[in-house]
Amino acid sequence: MNESPSNLPPDFEDLTRPTLFEETIVVASLVLAVLSLLLFTWIADSMEHNRTQSFDLSVRTAVHQYASPGLTKAMFAITFLGGDGLVLAAFVSLGLFLYFHRRRAALWLVVTFAGAIFLDLALKYGFHRARPTPFFGPIPRTYSFPSGHSLFSFCFYGVLAGLLVVRIRSRAARIAIWSAATVLILAIGLSRIYLGVHYPSDVIAGYLTGTLWVATMVFLDRWRSRRKRNDVNRAVMTTLVVCVILLSGRHASAQSGVEKNPTARVGTVRVDADPKHVLNSFDPDRALGSSLDVLSRAGIDKVHSPHIVQESLSAGWGPITYRNNTELRMGAWHWTENGTWSDAAHQSGYFTGSTDLKDPTRYILAYALPHRGFATSGDAPVPGPNLSYWKSNPYLTSRFTGESDALHPQWVVVDLRTLQSVNAVRIAWESPYAVTYQVEYWEGKDALDFDRGPDGRWKVFSSGAIKNSTGGTVTLKLSDAPVSTQFVRVLMTESSNTCDLHGSSDIRNCVGYAIQSIDAGTLDAGGAFTNAVLDAKGNLQPTFCASSIDPWHSATDARDDGKYQHTGFDLFFTSGITNNLPAMIPVTMLYGTPEDAAAQIAYIEKRGYPISYIEMGEEPDGKHAMPEDYAALYLQWATALHKVDPKLKLGGPIFEGVNEDIRLWPDAQGRTSWMGRFVAYLKSHGRLADLSFVSFEHYPFEACTVKWESLYAEPQLMKHILQVWRDDGVPSDVPLMITEDHLAAELTGPMSTMFSALWLADNVGSFFEGGGAVFHHSPIQPQGVQNSCLGWASWSNFVADNDYNITGYTALYFAAHMINLEWVQHRSGTHQLFPAMTDIKDEQGNVLVTSYAVHRPDGDWSLMLVNRDQSKAHNVQVEFSGAKRRKLSFSGPVKVTTFGSEQYVWKDEGPASHADPDGPPMATVVTGSPQGTFVLPKASITVLRGKVAGL
Repeated sequence: MNESPSNLPPDFEDLTRPTLFEETIVVASLVLAVLSLLLFTWIADSMEHNRTQSFDLSVRTAVHQYASPGLTKAMFAITFLGGDGLVLAAFVSLGLFLYFHRRRAALWLVVTFAGAIFLDLALKYGFHRARPTPFFGPIPRTYSFPSGHSLFSFCFYGVLAGLLVVRIRSRAARIAIWSAATVLILAIGLSRIYLGVHYPSDVIAGYLTGTLWVATMVFLDRWRSRRKRNDVNRAVMTTLVVCVILLSGRHASAQSGVEKNPTARVGTVRVDADPKHVLNSFDPDRALGSSLDVLSRAGIDKVHSPHIVQESLSAGWGPITYRNNTELRMGAWHWTENGTWSDAAHQSGYFTGSTDLKDPTRYILAYALPHRGFATSGDAPVPGPNLSYWKSNPYLTSRFTGESDALHPQWVVVDLRTLQSVNAVRIAWESPYAVTYQVEYWEGKDALDFDRGPDGRWKVFSSGAIKNSTGGTVTLKLSDAPVSTQFVRVLMTESSNTCDLHGSSDIRNCVGYAIQSIDAGTLDAGGAFTNAVLDAKGNLQPTFCASSIDPWHSATDARDDGKYQHTGFDLFFTSGITNNLPAMIPVTMLYGTPEDAAAQIAYIEKRGYPISYIEMGEEPDGKHAMPEDYAALYLQWATALHKVDPKLKLGGPIFEGVNEDIRLWPDAQGRTSWMGRFVAYLKSHGRLADLSFVSFEHYPFEACTVKWESLYAEPQLMKHILQVWRDDGVPSDVPLMITEDHLAAELTGPMSTMFSALWLADNVGSFFEGGGAVFHHSPIQPQGVQNSCLGWASWSNFVADNDYNITGYTALYFAAHMINLEWVQHRSGTHQLFPAMTDIKDEQGNVLVTSYAVHRPDGDWSLMLVNRDQSKAHNVQVEFSGAKRRKLSFSGPVKVTTFGSEQYVWKDEGPASHADPDGPPMATVVTGSPQGTFVLPKASITVLRGKVAGL
């Protein structure tokens, strides 16, 4: 059956309309086309001049806050209807129209679709706008502006609805068809914003392009009734060409990112791309991660909710390390409450978790240690109700080490806080007590400063060597004349091995040393003892540092107030926070037992959770533990853990953030390096193979003294500390890992300014240049804005309130994007790092632009350039030299992504502090050439990524 001829457009070919109505359609379609063209031109101009950034970010953020796994699946399904699903529907519709002899309707679909394809390709390549970093799924391989999904969905579903409604008499049905088409078209655009593959301005531009094209087609179809076919064909092609010229013409001479200015000084970035000169190789999915630390119970619930997990992962970091803050705070933890006590009748002693797979663990409780007694450290201990006397760790006695107790002497240092006169001590011993010990004084200063190194030596008081002691409370006259000192040490080498008040049923109660109190002071001729205190009011009371602590505790020592807890391992591994990658897990060692550590790992493996590495303990240097003591514990724990799984990769010592070697009191051989002595102990016991990695923290600056010039020091500080560990004897095949990282150990204002972004880029780049293996920046979760000595700031990637509601992003978030989603490519494999250097310096010789070059698995060369100049932009050319030393350059498309002071400004406004503008990074695509000059805006990170012909 053939259609009868009609001069009406397909929308109206089965109906008759008055001439006035037809003329109205002509005028309306022309007006709509012109308005669409003008609006598109305005948006395109705004996009080119970065005026859409604030709008794009606010809309992306608003949409993304509703993200959930179920909604993500739905959005992927909807976006399919604007892509492959749309193509399939178009072919089916075309076939049906042809089958039912609706040739003009079929022609409408073909012409509309062909024009949409032409406009999409021409405009995308005309504007060269790079894609934003997706929230979900891979980055599409095409350009971003305008959105093709929006354009095609408008053209196809809109025209299809128009072709259908004119054949339906029911008003309700026509309304339903138009409504369904409208909802679907808008949903497809929304899905592109939700998934993060388009900016909102891209989507709007796609709709405007579709409106322009469809309105133009309607206008031309009406014109068809008055013109010959050839004229119409020429009009169609002319319209397409005019549209493309008008829409993209403004962009032809404005490719931002490359500048050819022969009068400006141009620096040079030189990349040594010789395969023989590779500095390092790393896989981002193993080597670039973040961390999770202690939280409140409510915080654990919020942080592991789907929305916060997705936001946290959106910063781009790969694997995660679990931090053990309980051990930092001189406490024990129960990784599960399902377990057994060594003294079950009294619910006390030494707790071992059960490997039975019962209810999933959600929270981990901390337990105070009663036998911490008077001992403290730089970190506030876990408080408890049953604090009693100090007792040393039984696992450091010969019963467990297999070595003489004299090789692991235990000690207590009394810090009198200032120089005092001392010639006597009063010690109240508990059982077990020291049979052999000596009392010493420090001649010098900073006896407990292991960061900078103690300055002085221990000397035994003239009457300070004690043998055959019988315990009890003793007052000892140590010398006739008082000695002026700040530090007094009791060094114990032989125990009575008598049992403490917990009884003889457990050998751990009967080994080591226990002291109720120690007082240092003077003894006059009449035998009267005077305590050494600063004044009569007792201000600045002495503090006590001990070599180790007995991990004995009871059920009543639990801290269960909801304010201080760790995430249960079941929740940790199932919430999504691990990014579906193996995680680094800690075991307690300084204040735990090998049996409990082995049970913890057995449980995790029984659940099937993937473990990458296991950290043994936490910050022993901060607790002033001796390296030989830590090593003795390490070997006991390694033996227990490798019985569970011989393939486990164990490591430590997890040093506090330091910039120099950790030095302590010399041993019998005069060695003062903590790391050197630890490695030597493992070697001497034939167990160096148990050290699979060395981990440490990196906090390079003092919080209240950070200034802009501090940036210049970061690369050297990082490379230096990595070399220090190698010089201490860490074998070259033992990886070096940072497991906590920030610019300072305390909150400071620069953590949320542009300073932090530049620092993080140098931090990461110099770590890998220095030979580092695995890097973790802290923390992954949102945290609130708080005051500091240098202004209000947040530790985290986010601006959030106390309930973890995210209201914005910090510079660290966008720096993480630049590193993880622009410089490197996760889920792709091994990257190779090559030497790169620049010649841009200030008058003082400080390098203003640092550079880090990687060759990615996708074949791209990616160059991260950090302009640390706070006041000036710099122009650079990039030279690559391969094995043949030929000068090469980027060729073909080069993606240029920049995040800097033009995209981000931190507003210090107290509790309401925020960033404005708040990103995102600016991206464009340019054509590489030997003469191409790249502009590095002031205070910015720029990533150049593309191919290099000849490499």
